[in-house]
Amino acid sequence: MLAKTAHDWSVVAPNTTIDNFYGPTELAVACTGHRWDPTAPGAAKPGETVPIGRPFPGVRHLLLDDDAEVSDIAGELCVSGEQRFDGYLDPANDEGRFVELDGEQWYRTGDRVRWAGGTLVHLGRTDEQVKVHGYRIEIGDVEHAVRQDEPLLDVAIFAVPAPAGHVLAGFVIGRADLDATVVLKRMADRLPPYMVPRHLWALGDAPLSPNGKIDRMSLRREAVRRLAQAD
Repeated sequence: MLAKTAHDWSVVAPNTTIDNFYGPTELAVACTGHRWDPTAPGAAKPGETVPIGRPFPGVRHLLLDDDAEVSDIAGELCVSGEQRFDGYLDPANDEGRFVELDGEQWYRTGDRVRWAGGTLVHLGRTDEQVKVHGYRIEIGDVEHAVRQDEPLLDVAIFAVPAPAGHVLAGFVIGRADLDATVVLKRMADRLPPYMVPRHLWALGDAPLSPNGKIDRMSLRREAVRRLAQAD
C-alpha cells in the first residue's frame, strides 16, 4: 500500500483505523500487520510504501539474500509454521517455491522485503529484479525515484528488449500532459545512469485488469511497441 493511498483514505474517513496486512494465498491468512500512523517518527512519505509490519506470533520467518544465505537486513521473505501449506495440487508447481534449512521446510513467498525501524517494508517481487547491461536493478527503486517527484501518480517501469540488450522504459500514469523528459532529468540527478529509463511516457489512464488493478502486462506490451517505434 502506498502511503498516499493511506493518507487519502484518512482524509475522506478521518475516524477510521488503517491496518496494512500481508499474507500470500498459500499461507491462508495474514502473516504480518502494521497499523499506519502518519504522525509516527519515520512514517512513510507520500511516494513510499506503508510497512507490512512484523510477523504475527507463531509465524516463523527468515530472509534469503541473492546468494540464498539468511540475511538480517533484506531478502526474499520465507515463512514456516502452522499456516504454511504443504504444496500445490500439481507437485510440478512446487519447484522453486520451497527451501529446506536446518531440517525445516520454508515457503518462498517471492516477495522481497527489508527491515526498517523494526518493521518489514515490501520492496517488490523477486521477478521484478532485472539485469540491464550487466547491472542488477530493482525495478521498485526506479519507480520510487519517479514517485519522489510525482507522488500523486502511478508508475510502471519495465526492462524491455532492445537490439543492444534490455533497456528500462515505462509510464507515469495519471497526467497525460506531464512532461516526462523533466522527470527523467530529475532522475538523472539522483540515480546512476544505468538506472535511468531510456524512455518515460505520460498516460492519463492505464488499462485495468479484471480485478481493477493496473494491467502491467498490457502496459509492458505497449512499452515494447513504443520502444520499437522510437528506436
